[in-house]
Amino acid sequence: MKKKLMALSITLAACACQQEAPVQVPTTQELMADHNLLTDWEHKCNEGEFAHLPADQKQNFCFTTFEAARVNAAKAAGEASVKAFGGNTQ
Repeated sequence: MKKKLMALSITLAACACQQEAPVQVPTTQELMADHNLLTDWEHKCNEGEFAHLPADQKQNFCFTTFEAARVNAAKAAGEASVKAFGGNTQ
């Protein structure tokens, strides 16, 4: 009995040591401020470690990434429109 209990304790301890640290998801503002960070997270969400997760789990990890990419795209489109129509609108 003691041997089984010891083996179980060792197995549980080994499993506990192998748990991954929680993923720290950057905020939308952090991603918008750091182009390299946004690029890294876009890769994780589109092709990397989060790409094949179920939709609800992917949403938890990638919402801020998709939001930052959308806002940056809207800003770029706005800037392109200003340039196309002759510059400053003020």
